[in-house]
Amino acid sequence: MWQDIETAPRNGDEFLAYGAYLYDGDFALTEYMRVANYSGNPEWPWEDDEGQHPVNFYSHWQPLPEPPNA
Repeated sequence: MWQDIETAPRNGDEFLAYGAYLYDGDFALTEYMRVANYSGNPEWPWEDDEGQHPVNFYSHWQPLPEPPNA
């Protein structure tokens, strides 16, 4: 279940993050879903495989599912 990003873990645990952004000139939102974590930087708090992102980049999060058993 999606939760507000303000409740996301800030202990380094990874989670699934969601965000949407309307770029200048676009007619539709660009949506993002990525595995992210808290970076520790209050101005650029979210970090994923593309680097750090500002406060409003993600809007929601949810825990990652358990991996399958081997």
